[in-house]
Amino acid sequence: MKKTLVAIAAVAVTTGAMAEATITGLFDLAVNSGSSTTLLGSGPNGGSEVTVGISEDLGNGLTGTAALTVIGAVTSMGNSNVTSGFAMYNSYVGIALADVGSVKLGSQWNPIFLTATIGEITGRWNSASLANTAELQNTNSITYTSPNISGFTFSYQTQLTNSADTTSSTSTSYNAQNFNSTGGHATAYSLEYANGGLKAGYANSKDDNWAYGGDTTTSTVIAASYDFGIAKLHYAHLVTDEATSGTDVTANSYGVSVPFGAFVLGAQASKNDASTVKTTNSYIANYSMSKHTTVYYSNNNANSVVTNQLGIKMAF
Repeated sequence: MKKTLVAIAAVAVTTGAMAEATITGLFDLAVNSGSSTTLLGSGPNGGSEVTVGISEDLGNGLTGTAALTVIGAVTSMGNSNVTSGFAMYNSYVGIALADVGSVKLGSQWNPIFLTATIGEITGRWNSASLANTAELQNTNSITYTSPNISGFTFSYQTQLTNSADTTSSTSTSYNAQNFNSTGGHATAYSLEYANGGLKAGYANSKDDNWAYGGDTTTSTVIAASYDFGIAKLHYAHLVTDEATSGTDVTANSYGVSVPFGAFVLGAQASKNDASTVKTTNSYIANYSMSKHTTVYYSNNNANSVVTNQLGIKMAF
């Protein structure tokens, strides 16, 4: 549920109008158990975050938008994904024109990441299972998204050159990998289609990693899901091409999720030809205690390295 606030946006100074501000977010905490450690931390739903957003009707079909998302560690002031207790991601300022689309500037998800989530039983891309080495989020980026035309939506993103890198975490949690970004000059585009129970997408991303020796990473993702009502099927195919390092990867992922009343059970199997992670099997069990509170369990087995997570997610 969104909490609507009465707020005066910066644009109100010139227009004299009131802009609507919203606060949304979630708290997510899990017991993470591995072969040698048991710790409290973020679960597979992406961690804890708060987003402050602003939207204003500017007239003539124009809408101004802005969002600022803050992530933070619940268990301590430190966080393996950031250098301090708090950090920002997926924050932007934009403008939309009816029947034309929207343009957003800031730190944003890469279109390839958003397309790949179609093939995930969790709704979050498990980049460990697909062994992707391309960016998931681009800083200093400009993104155009088209309106929905007969079920099709197109997105294009370009990252300004000489953008600073964010050091990638080696953690295999969804949380750590979702907040990585990359540097250099990156471009990406996607085309998605949704109609009834079918959702499918194609995305391509190219990143010139100037900070890491100038290697160029090109990734292509095809993802699809179909909701039959009694079960939902998921599929994703990834090809990643490293121009000079020789770490090309081809991966496939298959999944199914099944609702049983308030429960959702899911299983996913991924295989790739990378030298580090070749097979990953994932299982989830979610129980909705209410519309906004979910208790979940997940099991992830990557090359016989098993991680269990039992947690609770509360959204608002």
